[in-house]
Amino acid sequence: VREGEVDTDELAMYRMMRECLIYLTHLDPSSMVNIMMDILSEFGTNQIAADHRNSESPADWNCGLLSRLCWSVGSISGALPEHDEKMFVVNVIKDLLTLCEVKRGVENKAMVASCLMYVVGQYPRFLKAHWRFLKSVINKLFEFMHEQFPGVKDMATDTFLRICQKCSKKMVVLQPGETSPFVNQVIEAIPRETADLDVLQLCNFYEAMGRMISAIPEIPKQTNLVNQTMADVRSKWQAVIKRASFGDERILAEDQQAIRTISAILRCYERMAVGVGIASGEAIKDIYSDVLLIYKLYSQCVGASRGSSAMFSWENVKLMRKVKRDVLRLVRSFVDSAVAEQEKMKAAHMQLPDDVCVLICSHFIPPMLEPVLVDYNLAPPEGRDPEVLNLLTTMCSRLSSSVVGMLPMMFDQVFESTLGMIKDDFTSFPDHRLAFFQLLSAVNEKCFESLFLLPSQDLRLFVESMVFGIRHEHPTIADIALKLLSKFLTQVMANPNLAQSFFSEYYENLLKQVLLVMTDRHHKSGLRQQVQILAMLISVAANSQSANMPNKEHTMEFLVGVLASSFNTTTRVELEAFVLSLFAKCNGPPQEFTRCVQDFLVGLREFSGTTPEELDTYEQDKRKALNELLQGRTVQNEAAKAEFLQMDKMVPGLVPQ
Repeated sequence: VREGEVDTDELAMYRMMRECLIYLTHLDPSSMVNIMMDILSEFGTNQIAADHRNSESPADWNCGLLSRLCWSVGSISGALPEHDEKMFVVNVIKDLLTLCEVKRGVENKAMVASCLMYVVGQYPRFLKAHWRFLKSVINKLFEFMHEQFPGVKDMATDTFLRICQKCSKKMVVLQPGETSPFVNQVIEAIPRETADLDVLQLCNFYEAMGRMISAIPEIPKQTNLVNQTMADVRSKWQAVIKRASFGDERILAEDQQAIRTISAILRCYERMAVGVGIASGEAIKDIYSDVLLIYKLYSQCVGASRGSSAMFSWENVKLMRKVKRDVLRLVRSFVDSAVAEQEKMKAAHMQLPDDVCVLICSHFIPPMLEPVLVDYNLAPPEGRDPEVLNLLTTMCSRLSSSVVGMLPMMFDQVFESTLGMIKDDFTSFPDHRLAFFQLLSAVNEKCFESLFLLPSQDLRLFVESMVFGIRHEHPTIADIALKLLSKFLTQVMANPNLAQSFFSEYYENLLKQVLLVMTDRHHKSGLRQQVQILAMLISVAANSQSANMPNKEHTMEFLVGVLASSFNTTTRVELEAFVLSLFAKCNGPPQEFTRCVQDFLVGLREFSGTTPEELDTYEQDKRKALNELLQGRTVQNEAAKAEFLQMDKMVPGLVPQ
C-alpha cells in the first residue's frame, strides 16, 4: 500500500515565494510584468528560430522553466490594478497561444495548453469581466476532457472546478446574446462531455456543477437543476439496482464491476452534496432507501466472509468495504454542507427553506444510525471503519441538540468499543484514535449538558478518555485532548451545581494526572495548555466556599504527597513552597503562574544535594508564597490574539482571489 505524504517544506517554500512575488509586484508593477513577458517572449522567439533551422536543441525548449514561469504569473493574481491586470493577462494568453501553435509534438502542445489553462484559472476577476472569453475557456476545457494524453483531463477538470468556484454567478444568469443561462447548456451536454472521464475526474466535474448551481439564490431552482444534472448518474444507478431486483441480491456482492459502479455513483453524489449543499437532498433521498439496503447487504457479506475464505474473494470484500465507506461519506458530506449553507443563509437574512436539521434528523439519520453503529460494534477491531466516527463527529458538531437523544446509543455501540481498541498503547489504529478524540471534542462542544444526563458509567468513560488523551505522546492527539479538557472544565466551572457533583468525584484524579503529565518530559509540547488546566483546577480549591467543593488545605497536602512520591530528589520544603506559590498565583496574571511552574520544572532537572543555604532560600520562598496567598491577587485576562488575516487583507493579492 502506497500512501502519499504532504511535503510541508516544499509547500512552505512555495508560499514564501508567492508572497515575495506579490510584494515585489507592489513595489514595481511594470518591472515585474516586463520581466515575465520578456521570458515568455523568449520562448516564442527560440521556437520560431528552431523551426527555421528544422532542428530543436535542448536550449530552445525548457518545459520546466515554462511551468515555473506560468506558476509565477498565476501567483501575482490580484496584485495588479484591474486595468493593468487585464492587459497583462491578454498578452500572456496571446503568447501562450502562439507558442502552442508553433510548438511541435503532442506532448509539448499538451504542456503549453495545460500552462495556459492554469494561468486562465488563476485570474477569476478577468474571467468575470469578459463573459465570451470565459465561455470559450470552458468549452475548451470540455474539449480537453476528451484528450487522451496523460494529465490533460486532470488539468481540465481541476481548472473547471476552480472556475466554477470563482465565477459561478456568471454562469447561472442569462448573458447578452444567449438564449438560456450557461448552466442549462452544460447540463444538456453532461452525458457527452463526461463520457471519457475516470472516477476522480467525474467527482471533480460534479463538484464543479454543484458549485455552479449553488450560485442560484432560490433553493427550489437549485433542486431542479441538481435533479437534471444527476439524471445520467441516476439512470446508471437504476440499471445496477434492477440487476438485483430481478434476481438474487448477492449478484451485487459477487460482481466486482457492479461494486465499482456503485462506488463511483455514490462518490459523484457525495461531491455534488459538497458543492451545492441543501439542494442535493432530494436527489439523495431518491436513492437513499437503496443505499441503505446495499449498506446492510455489504455489512452482512463482509461479516460472513470473516473466517471463511470461500464466501467472497478478498478483492470483493475490499470493494464492499469501500462502498460502505462511500455511503458514510455521502451522509457526512450532505449533513456538513447542508447545515453550513443554512447557517450562511441565516447570517445573510435570506429566505430559509424548511429546517434542515429537522429534515436530516427525521429522514436521513434514524434509518441508517442503528445498522451502522451495530455493525461497527460487532465487527472486529480491524474491520471497524473510522469513517463511522467521522460521521458521528459531523452529526454532533452540525446538528447539536437534534442528536441529543442519540447519545446513549453512540456510547453503547461506539465509545467503549473504540476505547478498547486504543487504550493499550499510543500507536495502534491511528485513524480511529484521531477520529475518536475529535468526536469527544464535538460532543463536549455541542452536547455538553447532555453528558450529565447519561448513566454515571458513560460519564466516567468520557472523563477517562480525556485523561487517556492528555497522556498521549503524539502531539496532535495530546493537543486535541488538552483543548477538550480545558473547554470541559470551563463549562463545568460555569455551573456551580454541576461543579460540586463533578469535582467531588473526579477532582483529585484529574489534578494528579495533569500534574504527572506536566512533569513528564515526553509531553513538553503541551506545557502551555497543561499549565492553563492546572491553574483552573487549583483555582477550584483556592476559591472554594462550599463544603462540597475541594478543600484548600487538603488539596495542598494532596499535591505535596503526589509530588513527593514522584520525585525523590526534592525536599518537602521545596514542594510546600511550590504548592503555596501555585495557590498564591492561580488567580493572578497567567504569566506569573506559568513562570512559577517553569521554575519548578527546571529545578527538577537539577540532580544535586540541598545545602543549608538553599534550604533557607526555599523557606523564604515558602514564606513569600504564603504572604501572596494571604494577600490575594486580581485576575488579569490575556491580551487578545493579533488578527493576522486582517493584516494580510491589507495587501492586495496576498489572500487568494
